[in-house]
Amino acid sequence: LVAYAKANPGKLNFGTPGIGSVHQLNFERLKQQQGIDIVHVPFQGTPPMINETMAGRTQLFMESGGAGVASLVKSGKLRWIGITHPQRSSLHPDVPTLAEQGLPGLESEFWWGLIGPAGMPREIVVRLNAELNKALASPDIRDRFRAEGVPDELHQSTTPEQFGERIATEYRRWGPIIKAAGVKVE
Repeated sequence: LVAYAKANPGKLNFGTPGIGSVHQLNFERLKQQQGIDIVHVPFQGTPPMINETMAGRTQLFMESGGAGVASLVKSGKLRWIGITHPQRSSLHPDVPTLAEQGLPGLESEFWWGLIGPAGMPREIVVRLNAELNKALASPDIRDRFRAEGVPDELHQSTTPEQFGERIATEYRRWGPIIKAAGVKVE
């Protein structure tokens, strides 16, 4: 893929579910790291991005989760290339990581978090965190995540402090990529 992109600058399009999404940032990082010219095509959400790739108008996309994509891969309409997680997914163990394929440094994981207003009383933050972690540990929630393509290894409970550090780490990771690529959220 990288060799083709280098030999054919500007000929590959990558779809994302929107400008400034982590999907775009991952491709921007790939472009910067590998010195390739591939064209960003932002969509308003994931379904049109997937449809345009199946129709051949875009050639690549990254998707979080993957439950819907897995069925399209199984039916032969799409093909896995690799995953951005540091390790292979327990839901798709046959799909190699990008690092395994010679593209180290492109690891990223999607995540969700609960954020409240500044100045929220500490006791409320602690209580909400405890209840959220309790819910994340329930078998029903884990089953629902799996059904959406989110493997068990991504169900991580954290403290408010750990979550704050995760956000700070993400700012440090993506800030330079956003700046270098000139990404502006619309």
